[in-house]
Amino acid sequence: MDENFVSGHIDASLPYVKKVAVELLTKPYKTAAEAKTQLPPDSTTTIIKTTRR
Repeated sequence: MDENFVSGHIDASLPYVKKVAVELLTKPYKTAAEAKTQLPPDSTTTIIKTTRR
C-alpha cells in the first residue's frame, strides 16, 4: 500500500483510503477462489468510491 501512495497510484489525500484498502486486502479468506468472488473486480475504483464522502 505504501508504495502505491508514494508512487501516486493511490491518492493519499482521500480520507480512510489506506484503512479501507488494508481491510479489503487482509480479510481472511478460506480459499483464493473465495477471495476472488468477494473482492470487487476493480478494487482500486471501489476503494476510492467508498472513501469519498
